[in-house]
Amino acid sequence: MIGVLFFVALGANAQEVIEKDGIYYFDSKPYTGSYIGTYDNGNTKFSLFLKNGKKDGEMRIYFQNGKLNEIRHYKKNEMDGTWITYNEDEVQVGLANYKAGKKDGEWKVWNDQGKMIYEMNYVNGEKSGTWKKFGADGQILSERTF
Repeated sequence: MIGVLFFVALGANAQEVIEKDGIYYFDSKPYTGSYIGTYDNGNTKFSLFLKNGKKDGEMRIYFQNGKLNEIRHYKKNEMDGTWITYNEDEVQVGLANYKAGKKDGEWKVWNDQGKMIYEMNYVNGEKSGTWKKFGADGQILSERTF
């Protein structure tokens, strides 16, 4: 049984999935399954799930040193759900939300130390609500309502 598992894992890593015009193919057919890209040093560059050649579900992107850089979500190849961005010190520096490929919901940006810089909101791709910009001391520097 261990030999079979090793063979399956080796086969999954040896596959050549090709991306063309936003669709991922294996053996000239749209690919369904997990797909992992790697850096030259062997560390994971990204991992995602594909369905009929399209991004569908969670995608993770990593720095070359192996630390997590981004978590993205897709539905039928469109941005959909929450996206989170980290810096190399593992501090969250971004939060974005999408629905059916459009900006939708809360968006936040932090500096490299984790202090809030911007707080924004979108509805169906359009700016919405009160947008805020923060100073280094956490005080609101400006607000704009859309």
